[in-house]
Amino acid sequence: FYLVDQILTSNHINHLINNLSKRCKSILIIFESCNSGSIFETYQNFIPKNVIILTSTDSNSSSYALYWDDAVGTFLGDQCVTSIAENLERAYTKRESISDLYLVSKIETQDSKVSVFGNSSM
Repeated sequence: FYLVDQILTSNHINHLINNLSKRCKSILIIFESCNSGSIFETYQNFIPKNVIILTSTDSNSSSYALYWDDAVGTFLGDQCVTSIAENLERAYTKRESISDLYLVSKIETQDSKVSVFGNSSM
């Protein structure tokens, strides 16, 4: 999905999630941006049962960068998503629940408030 000359809104994202939820058994969405929880807070009660969403922060907080790259001149990720990716690499040979993934990222993300929306029992 893409938007040409439009602003990405929670309505766009929620429409996409609803369409995907009809075609997939289960969906994990990891959303990284400052104030990323704001996109899903008002939508919380309408998230389909087969969807869980992890956001790098709540609706009122910044998402903090990690891993500066001099060659590129930018940060390569934020604390939350980097924590999730590194945890998945460590857990590659074992089975890990979404709940475990969330808890580890919440503990390892020092500066922002990792949030979960949707079916947290998945």
